[in-house]
Amino acid sequence: MSLSVIADINGHQYLLNEKSILDVDHIKDSKEGQKIKIDKILAVIDGDKTEIDPARLAKIEVTAKITKNFKGPKTSQITFKAKSRYRRHRGWRRTISRLEIEKISLKKAVAKKTSQGKKTIKK
Repeated sequence: MSLSVIADINGHQYLLNEKSILDVDHIKDSKEGQKIKIDKILAVIDGDKTEIDPARLAKIEVTAKITKNFKGPKTSQITFKAKSRYRRHRGWRRTISRLEIEKISLKKAVAKKTSQGKKTIKK
């Protein structure tokens, strides 16, 4: 089984698998072809095991590519008041970003030198 992740993207929770494609609310300042990293990981699903340990979740790294920015279907809102000829119509199209999940992996520990010249591992 492959590694699956539940992540928070723009306030919504999504189940992510490698090579999956999903539509999310528009990601600000994004361009088509741009790669992004998803940081807010809520849970990791590995086969039958589900992990919600914050120490393990901090080590997970999800890389996604924005394949398309587009507008969704039209939404209409109509209000009226009876017997007074009051009518209002508002409509909008939600902007959407299409993401392709490229990679779900563990972050590597980075060796960092201290002031005394000894190496420590940053987690």
